[in-house]
Amino acid sequence: MDTIFDYVKWMGDFSFEDKAFCEIDAMVLSVLSYYDFKLFDSSGSSPLTLRETCRKVASERRLPPPFSARTEVPVKEFLELAAKSPRFGSLLLRDYTETLDHERAVQFAAVTFEKKGDFSFIAFRGTDDTLAGWKEDFMISFTRTAAQEMALNYTKEHIVPGERNFIGGHSKGANLALYSAAHLRFDTWDHVEQVYILDGPGFCDEVLDTSTIEHVNRRATRIIPEYCVIGELFEPPISNTVIVGSCEKSFMQHDLFSWGIDHGKLLTVKDLDPQAKRMNDFLNGWIEDVSQKERKVFVDEIFDALSADGARTVEDVVKKGVKGYENTLVKILGSSKETRKTVAALPAQAALGSTVHHIRKLGILKWLDECHVAKCVILIAVGLFFIIASNRALEITAMILFAMLALAELFFTGYRLYKSKWDFSTAKERLILLIILIAICIVVLLKENALFMFGSILYGVFAIVLAFRQTSKAITQKDDFVMRVIHALEAALLLIYGVSSLIASYESVYGMALSIGILLIADGVLRLGYRIYILYHPQAQKKHYH
Repeated sequence: MDTIFDYVKWMGDFSFEDKAFCEIDAMVLSVLSYYDFKLFDSSGSSPLTLRETCRKVASERRLPPPFSARTEVPVKEFLELAAKSPRFGSLLLRDYTETLDHERAVQFAAVTFEKKGDFSFIAFRGTDDTLAGWKEDFMISFTRTAAQEMALNYTKEHIVPGERNFIGGHSKGANLALYSAAHLRFDTWDHVEQVYILDGPGFCDEVLDTSTIEHVNRRATRIIPEYCVIGELFEPPISNTVIVGSCEKSFMQHDLFSWGIDHGKLLTVKDLDPQAKRMNDFLNGWIEDVSQKERKVFVDEIFDALSADGARTVEDVVKKGVKGYENTLVKILGSSKETRKTVAALPAQAALGSTVHHIRKLGILKWLDECHVAKCVILIAVGLFFIIASNRALEITAMILFAMLALAELFFTGYRLYKSKWDFSTAKERLILLIILIAICIVVLLKENALFMFGSILYGVFAIVLAFRQTSKAITQKDDFVMRVIHALEAALLLIYGVSSLIASYESVYGMALSIGILLIADGVLRLGYRIYILYHPQAQKKHYH
């Protein structure tokens, strides 16, 4: 498969008069925007060409930063190859600018490539290796970013009336190109011929009015790889979207160097990779289930943990080693309730998908989490059930849970298929999960002791997950010593029960059911008693809610 390396080799001898500016030229210039051109000053009256710039950079014996996971050697070769070609080497470079602020999480760079009297291409750099840059990428889910405003101001200053003006970028650079184009005044926008959005995210509806993109749509070209994830986040509604093949697999297709080219044209495919579609459904469902406030807290705390011990780049984080990873994990476990909730939503979204979202919309889980008395009553009621139902309690509840999960998945999978006009490729994993749940229900009804086996696994895994949740609560509960002790005891008992459930024999079911019932009632009574004590003791209540 040929790539932009081959394109520059083959088409580099053709001038822009021989072969007009196209989307692959936009890809080439977007790649070049990743290079560190601050070694020279292009703000004067006599800007340098790309060829002259490359010679100056080489004379300084300083390599530009790597563009992707590839080594620095082919990256440097690409710059030299483009600079030597008549097509790209004669382009003027104007007003390279770069801003990196670790404290404010700002990473921005832009450069203008100009063919005098013909066209100019405003190129925005994508994300580099800095944590500031990566954090700013996540910030578009809850706020406008400083880089977006910088891109708009840069574009306003560099649109040349009377020439053909192009705007473009890759990844985050594509988002900056789209943002600046969407927010230009209409008299300035009239001078823009085309906007190139190369595998970049769009705008979050809760942050920006996506209707601002409508006027950009007719002069925009969006190019994404077959396995597209970054470009599908807050998917920008651009009609002219081209899907291109790649010589890489999975997420590595985000690399522009991997995009396929055939005889000077993009090697297109008809549709996205089905696995990429499922990944996008998962990520979009997860983001939809998290509020703007929770997204902000999550992003702030995760990157605070990553940047601990002075880390400024992704490479710094990797170099920390096992001990560094431990420290980062401890900081995340000790983070706020919002962050723990956001992290906890990941496995639930992966396992149940849209079912989780629909259940949360009902508000039952939120009500239970906030109503302490209701939780106490439910604990006592479930405990009594386990004692009264004795050895059948575990099997009955397991059967009910499996049946409820199967029915819920059946309903939501059917609804999703109906909305997609019965496109089964969009619900492949949901259908697999539904078949598994139905198969389990059939097996436990027909095969002796099968319910005990599946039920034991279900209870064991559920109890262990809850044990870690209560451990996290015990660690972060600073003001209320009694509740901290209760959470710690619950975590220990849940862990013991979870492990016991996984290895228990059928004969031990009765004893387990009885012990669970007693512990649940004791837990409920202890919690209820403490709530009543707080209610009738103002000082304790004040301390508790401080």
